[in-house]
Amino acid sequence: MIVALVCLGGGVAIGTIVERNKYEAGKPAYDAIFSAGYASGQGEGTYQGQKAGRKEGRRVGRKVGFQKGKTAGQKAGEIQGTADGASAALGGLTGWDPQSNYIVNVQDGPSAQVPFAISRRTEMVRGSSYSLCNNNPQQVCVRNKR
Repeated sequence: MIVALVCLGGGVAIGTIVERNKYEAGKPAYDAIFSAGYASGQGEGTYQGQKAGRKEGRRVGRKVGFQKGKTAGQKAGEIQGTADGASAALGGLTGWDPQSNYIVNVQDGPSAQVPFAISRRTEMVRGSSYSLCNNNPQQVCVRNKR
């Protein structure tokens, strides 16, 4: 019985060593389990990395998109505000000729930001004289010189 136990113990030890040797680096059994583990880890790692990348991309994208939208909105608002302010200050009058001279009547503006506005304009023409009208000194009278 003792001999059988010794043989059995020796057989287990030898079997363990033989099996362990199959799984040394570079051996076919090692390569097989390494490849299986690598493939499994590669797939899961790729999935987790892409998931984390999408989450970070959305976070950064929202931040960048918000900032670009805010900047574009501010610029558009400034352009529109300038146009609205000019329209209010010029009394909604259009068709100004930068080469011409004008006599303008000024009134109170529509807001504190636009305190004055043009209520009327008279384009000056060569050969005419201009003066306040006798019957209404708030208007300009035009007389053609002869």
